[in-house]
Amino acid sequence: MKKRMLHITKLLAVGSVIICMATAVSACGDTSTSTASTVNETATDTAEETADDDTSEAEDTVDENTIYQPGDVLEEDGVTITYLSAGEYTDYDEWSEPSDGKIVVQAEFEFENTSDSDIYVSSFEFECYADGYSCEGYYYADTESLDATLSSGKKTKGVLMYEVPEDASEVLLEYETNFWTEDKITFAIPLE
Repeated sequence: MKKRMLHITKLLAVGSVIICMATAVSACGDTSTSTASTVNETATDTAEETADDDTSEAEDTVDENTIYQPGDVLEEDGVTITYLSAGEYTDYDEWSEPSDGKIVVQAEFEFENTSDSDIYVSSFEFECYADGYSCEGYYYADTESLDATLSSGKKTKGVLMYEVPEDASEVLLEYETNFWTEDKITFAIPLE
């Protein structure tokens, strides 16, 4: 469900950008078709340059093939990500127990904006997998939310929780660092 909502959100964002560009081009009038062509080519070139810049910066700071562990600190596009802790969560009561055959795992992160502009950090940019299968979020604990809009130099800290099969051998969190390129960073949640 969360993955479907994320997909719908992405589609709405892309649709909004297309509508805005079409409106801007049509507002220029029909004085010249070459003007509209130049605007579209410039927008495409700028988008490609931005994507290339983002990719090269990510390659300089984060290895997408690395699986990060609790305690790791990494830099990604003007954000310092500190993977504070992870493991099984057992502090639930009888009304918030996980589903049969499941346990709850948690991962705590701190994000610091080291760029010059505001950034948005969202728990919806994370996806959890246990032995390669997508896992549902666990929302019954009273923990700090990771979601925030951060001004330059500001931080947020929060906990993500998921229900995973109790016999899972590997639990990984994928964090999408770039909406357009769908680049991801992978974090391991150690099981005890």
